Amino acid sequence: MRTHGLDLEAIRRTVIVAAFSDPVLVELLVVKGGNALRLVHGIGSRTSLDVDFSTPGDFDQKEVGGRLERALSDRFDSAGLFLFDFTMKRRPEAPAILCRPATRRPSR
Repeated sequence: MRTHGLDLEAIRRTVIVAAFSDPVLVELLVVKGGNALRLVHGIGSRTSLDVDFSTPGDFDQKEVGGRLERALSDRFDSAGLFLFDFTMKRRPEAPAILCRPATRRPSR
């Protein structure tokens, strides 16, 4: 998919390669979602503009964020691109589902 002369799939691949080029990140991150299916496994056509990663547990967000931003910046620079926005957010916990006990209807 090309937008404004940019190959978005190539950019997503660059993001994934950058993340897994760092020796700490490669042991910590797992790419997921439509991009994982399409770019890593070669199945499906579901892709998105963002690239989602998961981790098996907790991590130092400041350290990992710094490593990821440096890896992206370096890899983008090598590809003639410029990293202009970097955001790393902790996914919010799933909201608790509140249920009320079933109420009995009066017998007739």
